[in-house]
Amino acid sequence: MSMLLMVQAMNAKVGNPLRKLVLIKLADNANDLGECWPSHQHVADQCEISKTSVRNHIKALSDMGFLRIEHRDGPKGNSSNLYHLTIGGMPGYGIGVAGDGIGGIAGDGTRTSHSFEPIKEPISEPNNPMSSKLDAVEIIEHLNAVCGTRFQKTNKSALGLINARMNDGFTKEDLKTVIESKYNEWGSDSKMVGYLRPQTLFNVNKFPSYLSAAAKPSMSGLSKITQKNLSNLEGEW
Repeated sequence: MSMLLMVQAMNAKVGNPLRKLVLIKLADNANDLGECWPSHQHVADQCEISKTSVRNHIKALSDMGFLRIEHRDGPKGNSSNLYHLTIGGMPGYGIGVAGDGIGGIAGDGTRTSHSFEPIKEPISEPNNPMSSKLDAVEIIEHLNAVCGTRFQKTNKSALGLINARMNDGFTKEDLKTVIESKYNEWGSDSKMVGYLRPQTLFNVNKFPSYLSAAAKPSMSGLSKITQKNLSNLEGEW
């Protein structure tokens, strides 16, 4: 591990909390020359995200100039990547950290906010508008089916939050897992049931920890009404 690179990674502004987490993990693996070669699976396991998300964020970091990728062919025809970190030479690098950090990585040191108040997050425009809109509508319908809520499928705030999390690299299954997990945890709590809403469930600072802690419930753990709603919903899609 290079302490200099770790500090540079912490101070870098990459515009995305999960991308910054991947950069910090690469810096953690790097030697003093800025070289590292962890597998996508290793980074995915350490950052608790998918391999696809790791590949996308590494490519984005390369395009932004934070690292250079060297493809290497192995003796048995297999290939691997060698990453050369170049964080300190980037224009986005400086004192201070990105404001949309995750947990205690960025923002205000090691503190983690536990407020349930929604944050003002820019509405994320989807890369594929038609496909992403259908995915976001599916998530809202799943939320309504599981939690008995009545959020409109045209709610711009809810659609924007869902698109933002999927643009971060999370999948539809990740979002559904959080919905089901939090329903099991909060659904029978009169004080918490009101937080079964997109502004809380898909909050940029809270969603990764919700997903990490989630244990996807079995159908037997849901009410008969919810099971019926979910079966109908799956039939529609």
